[in-house]
Amino acid sequence: MLVVSGAPTQIQRVANWVESLSASMRKLIAIDVQVYDVSTNNENQVGFNPSVLFKDLGRRYGFSLSGIAAPQPTTGVSPMSIGASILAPLTNGGTGTLPAYGPVGTDASGKPVFLPNQGFYGTQGVVQALSTLGKVPKVVSRSVVTLNGQPATLQSATQTGYLASSSSVAAVNAGVTQSAQPGSVTTGFTAIVIPRVVRGDILLGMDMTLSNLLGITTQTSGNAQIQTPSVSVTGFSQSAALQPGQTLMLTGFKQAGAQSTKNGVGTPDFQALGGGTDASTSEHHLVILVSASLVN
Repeated sequence: MLVVSGAPTQIQRVANWVESLSASMRKLIAIDVQVYDVSTNNENQVGFNPSVLFKDLGRRYGFSLSGIAAPQPTTGVSPMSIGASILAPLTNGGTGTLPAYGPVGTDASGKPVFLPNQGFYGTQGVVQALSTLGKVPKVVSRSVVTLNGQPATLQSATQTGYLASSSSVAAVNAGVTQSAQPGSVTTGFTAIVIPRVVRGDILLGMDMTLSNLLGITTQTSGNAQIQTPSVSVTGFSQSAALQPGQTLMLTGFKQAGAQSTKNGVGTPDFQALGGGTDASTSEHHLVILVSASLVN
């Protein structure tokens, strides 16, 4: 309960502020996260640089690209290995915007307005541009709607069971009793996103984790066995301000083959999170796209 004392004009100003705050907190925000696994030929050891590619092809597919501060790694990846960019729709007026992608007009503040199905603008153009590098299967696609300022969790994960412990107990006149204790490990993609609406823009604070099961080894001691899972984890945080129609693109997660230097997330035999084959033939790169829009 809020109790205010003062002149009528002061009380009215407080009432207006409370109503404005309440309306802001009731706003719904839709968040969409998509992860693509780009398979590229690498015989010539050519670097994977989507930023350069999109600067060349952006006009063709109806968007522009601008760099922002790189994500802050929390574990498993060096600070220089991740890149972040904002993909924005090209405006009309001789810029080559494709009609299917462009805004349908502007609002009172002059910002572009998109059709409802264009709220997550940029994804189609990005996929088309990435397809010029190689195959682009979608490995994660998650959407969630949350209130303004409230955290939302998006997850695409796999739970794998293993033998956590086992033992053999010899009992008098009862032989040997075997006991086993199962365990489980969860790997995949998890994102925690906190959106905030500030003067029409959507500010996103994100913590993301990519984990991959490298393998499970079995160890034996006497009559007892245990299994030990080996997991690689890449975690990072990112903040970005998105205007209507914009998409955040994160790149730099790479997995080379077994005969090459490994970096990033994944293993050669788990392509869903960046696994690849021999670096002399192909590499797999993850591209993460994050979009947000207000729900009317």
